[in-house]
Amino acid sequence: MVRFDDTNWKWFNEEIGFPERSIYALEKKMGGKFWVGFKQGGLSIFTGNSLKRFTKQNSLLPSNSVYTLATEKNGILWIGTFGSGIVRFNEENWEYFNSKNSGLKDNFIFDIEVDIYNNKWIAAYQKGLFVYNERGVVIN
Repeated sequence: MVRFDDTNWKWFNEEIGFPERSIYALEKKMGGKFWVGFKQGGLSIFTGNSLKRFTKQNSLLPSNSVYTLATEKNGILWIGTFGSGIVRFNEENWEYFNSKNSGLKDNFIFDIEVDIYNNKWIAAYQKGLFVYNERGVVIN
């Protein structure tokens, strides 16, 4: 990960605790913090100086392969994984959506976008594009 301040480039990598260099997702959080999703290193919250990691081993994150991140207006984070579906995380509670417990058609998620109506537009590996809202999958 790199930050540019109009003059200098600053690199952030394993030296400050990043689990790997393969960053697949980045989502800005209020207060200048960033959610960072790694190919195989789970999810982290990065403050610019420190890193807090969430992995399958130390949290309720169901997969260490985080491919996409999206945030609702209220700050709730949506996490798309490669193989374990989607997670909704409010920094305290983890809620899972996958092909077994919801209308989600594919557990391999490449992208999530939240629209102005709070619908989640989901791009999946094998099942294409679908939309999720609080009532379930509405378009497939």
